Amino acid sequence: MITGSDWPGFKRLWPAFLSGVQNRWLLIFSILLALGGFGISLFQYLNLIAVDKISWIFWLASIALLFAAFLERGQIRRYPSKIRKQEIVLFALLTLVYFITRLFRFDVAPWNFFSGLFDDAAWDIYFANEYVTSGAHSFQVIFLDGFAGISRELLFHYYITAFFKLFGYNLFVFNISLLVLGYITVLFTALTVSKLLKSFSVGLLAGVLLNFLPFHVTQTFMGHRYAICPPLMMISLYYLTTAFQNKSFPRAVLGGVFAAFCLESAIMGKQYVYSLAGFVVLYTAFHWKKIVRGGGATD
Repeated sequence: MITGSDWPGFKRLWPAFLSGVQNRWLLIFSILLALGGFGISLFQYLNLIAVDKISWIFWLASIALLFAAFLERGQIRRYPSKIRKQEIVLFALLTLVYFITRLFRFDVAPWNFFSGLFDDAAWDIYFANEYVTSGAHSFQVIFLDGFAGISRELLFHYYITAFFKLFGYNLFVFNISLLVLGYITVLFTALTVSKLLKSFSVGLLAGVLLNFLPFHVTQTFMGHRYAICPPLMMISLYYLTTAFQNKSFPRAVLGGVFAAFCLESAIMGKQYVYSLAGFVVLYTAFHWKKIVRGGGATD
């Protein structure tokens, strides 16, 4: 409960937020572009307008400006100097372990490009062709599947379409795109654990254990749209974790952006966002006085 003694601290929250904004004009333009993208998408789904390649440009520009609004001058150039040797070793070891184990005897593995497709994977490739590459539909992030009676998110379909257009339309390219998603999940899980527990060895162990988890192996190559959700969740969690540790506004923005992508990835992505919202409520309830005292960003 907010008491009278808390009110002066509560009033400091908004100035504390503004203190992290390095360019308020960029923030304003970001909000305006987001509202414009929302309006275009709303009118499109109401069948009032038919547009293509406009709303997604609004969304991407809004995200870029939002991140830039909190970015200090020269911060990106300073970032490589903050990467520790332990993080480089973690990255190198997990990269070797992951790709060696996943590609070992790939020619006879049950998920290689000679063995056909899982049912859900075949449907998602079909949806990618129907809603992304065919040109029959305007840009959209979700569509209603009348046959199944559900709404389907399209982020995964745009992702695999990029691989198809760059490297060719075949099942080998499709499986490589899935391999990349599994790798990102393993890597950012290890990084997040190492940051939370402040232990390089425990983070590396977490990554190795996840790499050999049978469920992760099978789900990586299952090929349905849910595959894109775990890497997005772990990237978001990593940046939110380091944002709290470093009191970093840009990292918090990145964590929020990837959490938003989770909404367009799968049902688990929505559950992740609900969990974040629940955490905010609980954290606020138990640390109210700490919050109103405030604190500036350091990274």
